[in-house]
Amino acid sequence: MRIKPLAVLAAVAALGVPATAVAAKPATAGPKATTEHAAKGKAHAKKPKNAVFTGTVVSVDGTTVTVHVDKANHWGRAYKGTDVAFDVSGVKHAPVVVAGDAVQVQAKIASDAVPPFAARKLHKRSTDGADDDAPAPPAAP
Repeated sequence: MRIKPLAVLAAVAALGVPATAVAAKPATAGPKATTEHAAKGKAHAKKPKNAVFTGTVVSVDGTTVTVHVDKANHWGRAYKGTDVAFDVSGVKHAPVVVAGDAVQVQAKIASDAVPPFAARKLHKRSTDGADDDAPAPPAAP
């Protein structure tokens, strides 16, 4: 009886396939891009976002203004209903505010930032909804 070489080759290949299919991945294997970036320290930090807070001044202490936040945009909503301190030393043309004034404050905050936040803008709001920073209308003759 003569055995054909092709049949022998097919039988050997069939026996080797299940052994490679059963082999498991190592436990340390993960997404290559994620582990590679983390290992090299190139993971991206989250950018600071422009948060807008509207509320009432609680206190003023030198260059720090503490505001009770009544409204906030998406980036500042975690601080809604709390008192937040803002450093207004870098604000150009900051209005003079006292306790009880309605204000709107803009600040760039990162997800891991803690107050006092550096304010970018500070606007004093009047009770009728108009800004006090806006120019006065011309006087009637």
